[in-house]
Amino acid sequence: MKKNNVLRKSGVFQTSDLDTHPHPSENIDAAYTARWGDLLYEGNSRVFLDEIFQYLNGLCAKGNLDYQFLHTFWRQFQQVVMNVLWQKRLDGENMLPLLSMGENAQSLQETKDAISAIAAQFEQHNLPKDEKDELVKQIEKYVDQHLEQPLTVSDVAESMYMNADYLSRLFKSKKGISLKEYIVTEKMHAAQIFLQTTNLPISIIASKLGYDNFSYFSQVYRKVMGVSPTSEKKK
Repeated sequence: MKKNNVLRKSGVFQTSDLDTHPHPSENIDAAYTARWGDLLYEGNSRVFLDEIFQYLNGLCAKGNLDYQFLHTFWRQFQQVVMNVLWQKRLDGENMLPLLSMGENAQSLQETKDAISAIAAQFEQHNLPKDEKDELVKQIEKYVDQHLEQPLTVSDVAESMYMNADYLSRLFKSKKGISLKEYIVTEKMHAAQIFLQTTNLPISIIASKLGYDNFSYFSQVYRKVMGVSPTSEKKK
């Protein structure tokens, strides 16, 4: 029962809940795998992820998702990936750890994470330079518009239907700093403006920028700006 809890639901499980006749794991319809392969080949990762996650979520809603099915699904999905690698004449060495990650997945979320990472690898090969530059601009715009939230790299990536690791690597290659560092720096620059131009208490400024822990905010501010928020306000 624990092994089949691929949704990682919490709760009390009793032996009477055990399904002694689990559904047979069936092969995925070839129409689905062909469609996913086409999307992956074209580099259309957003639609690819939307459709494949919708497929998995649909099975989940019907109660047809267990550990055995996830691994049956992954064997067929892996074949789709290998076919696209061959069609595009790409070296699959960087893909092997990601395929292994999916093979060893113990939950639906771990499987989805592996799929997202694979899509990001293909996108890296398909995305032209000007589109990468545009993507970085979109990232900067999103961060600027959401500074008052407890923003993370995953939040930014999720909003763009992209893999967080790939997005952070891309951003660092273009801007010279990681996306995580950029988010923190932008928040501290915004805090500096509040400290210098308003009479708001420091605790309120911290809260406005998504920091509920005043002490932690002060530590981060000092690390980034070189002075404490109190000293900045006195200036």
